[in-house]
Amino acid sequence: MLDAILKHVPGMAAAPLVSMLDAAGLSEAEFRNTYVTHSHPRVIKGAVNHWTATANWAIPPI
Repeated sequence: MLDAILKHVPGMAAAPLVSMLDAAGLSEAEFRNTYVTHSHPRVIKGAVNHWTATANWAIPPI
């Protein structure tokens, strides 16, 4: 279903994939120095697991 939606987004076919990182193995300094300062987008899995609100959310995994 997601592919059917994304095919209508201009430029999506040529967009590069964004890799995922696990928050548990990533320090703030490493994230900032490796990804933020070089403008490298990433999906950070598990970054908000400690938030109380996440217990009330029902979001399918990526």
